[in-house]
Amino acid sequence: MINISEKAGGIKDKIKCRWGIVLTFVMYLIINMGIVNSGDDFVFMNAPVQFGSLAGFMKFYYSHWSGRVIPHTLLVILINLPQPVFWILNALFMTLLVWALIRFCTADSRTGMENVQSVNVLTVLLAAAVIFLPKQAMLNGSVLWKCAAVLYIWGTLCAFCALYPFISRLYGRECSKKMLLILVPCCIYGCSFEQTAAFMTAFMLIMAVVNAVKYKSLTLTEIILLAVTLLMTAVTLAAPGSWERYKLEIIMDISCYDTYTFADRVIFSLSNMLESIQEYFGIILVLISAAAFAMTCRRYSSKICRCVAAVPVMYYGSFCIYRVLSGYNGTTPVVKLLGRYLFNYIDITSDAFEISHGQWISMFAGILCICIVLVMLFIGVAEENEWIAPVIFGAAVCEAIMIGLSPSVNTTEARGLFITFLFLLVTLLRLVILAFRQAKSWTREV
Repeated sequence: MINISEKAGGIKDKIKCRWGIVLTFVMYLIINMGIVNSGDDFVFMNAPVQFGSLAGFMKFYYSHWSGRVIPHTLLVILINLPQPVFWILNALFMTLLVWALIRFCTADSRTGMENVQSVNVLTVLLAAAVIFLPKQAMLNGSVLWKCAAVLYIWGTLCAFCALYPFISRLYGRECSKKMLLILVPCCIYGCSFEQTAAFMTAFMLIMAVVNAVKYKSLTLTEIILLAVTLLMTAVTLAAPGSWERYKLEIIMDISCYDTYTFADRVIFSLSNMLESIQEYFGIILVLISAAAFAMTCRRYSSKICRCVAAVPVMYYGSFCIYRVLSGYNGTTPVVKLLGRYLFNYIDITSDAFEISHGQWISMFAGILCICIVLVMLFIGVAEENEWIAPVIFGAAVCEAIMIGLSPSVNTTEARGLFITFLFLLVTLLRLVILAFRQAKSWTREV
């Protein structure tokens, strides 16, 4: 028989080895204890009474408001339980999200960070970044709001868990079929939120093609997850309520939205994307572009290639300087010049369709820098078969574009960009891991 003290010692040893996860959970639990019901939370709390039953709520919700039936049905149940139940669950899922992001970024199992303490430090730093880097408006509308947390936190966690088998197989590691018992529910839940559903569908299709070409076939796990994702995404996007809500939000937010042509909507969404990601994520973009530049310089000796890779660093750096100077004195010639020709984006809510030369130049410069960073991440990272950083960076950009294509951009932009923030953070995390690995290999060589 095993001595009880030995068992206790084993648990203590595990806690010591995973102190980063434990500390993250404690920090998130303390933060969650400050969350109270607000706004739509009260609507969901009264849903069973208002619609006669939980089934009545689900039927009405899917038909008249949204395809997010599964997350918000779960919320209706949880929100009628004592407050600590939600606090503990949300803290747990926030902790698991941090763990899932690290697992996703180390799917090739060659982290160069085999030291447990290094992983613990990285866990705590990432956990702090998730909660302290976003602006308060974004945080309040996603993490710290119950009816949004079940989407942005829980849905994103499920999405990254469901996608893990695809990226891990790319690096020659296959997940056990038993994992389908967890991964299939993750697919169903993640695809019940349109933002994560679109990301999951696009990512799985890309990785399925890549893996099929590389290995000449797909595993049963990949086929099942892809099928479930496509089916559930179709169910979510086809919800009658989503289109009813779409029409209502056009009337409430942008009454002239129906007069926009498809080209108008694309231009406005691109402009909104550029303005949003630079407004909220300027520093992160500087770090990502700088990391891509450094890795490109290490891999390529061409001066032209290095100069091109330096353009985004200077562009995003200039934007950060512009933000500081415009907040101090917006009338100086430098601020006016930068604001007129580099950071002058189109107002998506404007009724006027006239676009100035400065706005066209600003859009061209912004899109060019996004494209350069994307290309540099594909070809500049000094790793073979590197897909995580460029694909997730592209997903971040596409998520921001998708928000701009919605008439509810005024209402949901700040919290909608939380997923974009997570994707940019994953991109930066992956680049940090790659840089750590390269630095370790240099040390060995020396």
